Amino acid sequence: MRSSRRGPGVDLAGSRPYRPGDDFRLIDRHASARRSSISGGDELVVREHLTEQAARVAVVVDEGPTMALFPADLPWLSKPAAVSEARALLSESAVLGRSPVELVAATPSAGTPDHLAVAVEALLERDRGLPAGSFLFVVSDFLSGVPEPAFRRALERRADVVPVLVQDPTWERSFPEVAGVLLLLADPGTGRIRPTLLTRAEVEARRAANEARLASILSRFEALGLDWVNLGSSTAAAVHEAFSAWAAGRRRRGGLW
Repeated sequence: MRSSRRGPGVDLAGSRPYRPGDDFRLIDRHASARRSSISGGDELVVREHLTEQAARVAVVVDEGPTMALFPADLPWLSKPAAVSEARALLSESAVLGRSPVELVAATPSAGTPDHLAVAVEALLERDRGLPAGSFLFVVSDFLSGVPEPAFRRALERRADVVPVLVQDPTWERSFPEVAGVLLLLADPGTGRIRPTLLTRAEVEARRAANEARLASILSRFEALGLDWVNLGSSTAAAVHEAFSAWAAGRRRRGGLW
């Protein structure tokens, strides 16, 4: 990405008189000829460019109780495994791009209803905060809501906010046909398991609520003008494919450095 400093780069910043030690390859022959013609002497002009710098990358990871679902031995999305793959992929990509990367844990605490917003706000309030052009990846299931004010503040700072949505397609984005089936459900806060039977009406109501919640989350992303990454599987191939699809979409729209 372009910086405001002068140095090696591709974006022309202007020109100035030649100084001893300047690279001869930067001499602007046409400008030098014009200046020499006007002054009647030999004067050289060199081009100055804006230097390039790697974009900073910050990765905020939701550590709320629902992000511990589901155990890896069950046939559904393992959020811890998906988060681990995403974090490794982003870190490796940042290193390859010579970008400084910072990992931030968004941990719930007593009296803090929106731990995601607190983590993003704290990142913005730090010394130097997030420089313009930084990538801010927020990895979460967003079941507790989208921290819109915090996202808006990051966007005002000209950060590139990228939500990474981690939800199980079966139990969270929709709901399966389990009417009359004995389910062993665990409370995400306490871990206590409770046998439960749901009626058909309850299953349909839960499915409608989950699908409406997903639609609301995505509409909030769209209202903020955000491109998000969808993670519905924890395999390395699926995580890589999801981020590749996001990157390809950004390149088509000209929004990825």
